[in-house]
Amino acid sequence: MWIPILIVCSLPVSGAVWGKEHVRGVVGRAITIDCHYEAKYRSHIKYWCQGWTRQCRVLLETNGQHGRNGRVSITDNPAQGIFTVTVEDLHSGETGWYSCGITASGYDPLFNVYLQVSDEPVSVPVLGFLSSANVSCVGGSVTVSCRSERGSLPISYTWYENTLKISNNNNLGLRCQYFKQQSHQYYCKASNNRGTEFSEMVTVAVSNTGENCSYVVHFGNNEHKVTERMMTTPFASTVKRSNESQNDSTRSTCTECYMIWNVGRWLYFALLGICSISVSLFTSIRKGPNEPKPHSLP
Repeated sequence: MWIPILIVCSLPVSGAVWGKEHVRGVVGRAITIDCHYEAKYRSHIKYWCQGWTRQCRVLLETNGQHGRNGRVSITDNPAQGIFTVTVEDLHSGETGWYSCGITASGYDPLFNVYLQVSDEPVSVPVLGFLSSANVSCVGGSVTVSCRSERGSLPISYTWYENTLKISNNNNLGLRCQYFKQQSHQYYCKASNNRGTEFSEMVTVAVSNTGENCSYVVHFGNNEHKVTERMMTTPFASTVKRSNESQNDSTRSTCTECYMIWNVGRWLYFALLGICSISVSLFTSIRKGPNEPKPHSLP
């Protein structure tokens, strides 16, 4: 007799809280669950618990209008009579029964929710432009993003040019300096533990190169025209002219130095000659004319 009474007392109060009874989530992604409640419970504490009876294990509750415990958060909106539970980075082992609960005198109103967490194959990756302007400034680039909107996480992305792997990133940066020919083709591969999918082709047509590099990036119904002002040619030309000017200046300076040194050398030799002649003349004047030797007495 007591067993049916205990079971009835442990069951949730119906009608006070309601929402979707079955929700489905994907491994690695987030899920949001809305729990509606009657207006008389606006000021009450709301909670999220694991289990379907009043003996469920409370995972978190509102502190004011918000609460958070690891990957799980709860937000109450009294004006609309809804509190929202968000579970991030879902795990496959989290499949089971949960409850939206409200703290009240007597029996807490509960609403049972069955959460199904499963693996999901990756979806065909969608391409998009991260760059919005049609003109790329000096040093700028155009970036094409690749992202699968569905599928269990983690998802790995790889970019290829024809059959050559060029990047292990979901974003592909394009710049004039990367283009070695007039046309290029790229595509993205998305993979998870349930499968692999490929994006549509990205084509790049380079119309001209020089001081301004122009190219068109196209995929699907999307087209992006780019003019990238290049630094290479003007800068190299400026450096070359600067080097030539420096070389001319150096050659001119060296020539002047040689001329000065040459003139100084000849002046030095001339001074040596003058000094030598002066010394000889001075010595000759001091001695005077040669006098006859005196005769000895008989």
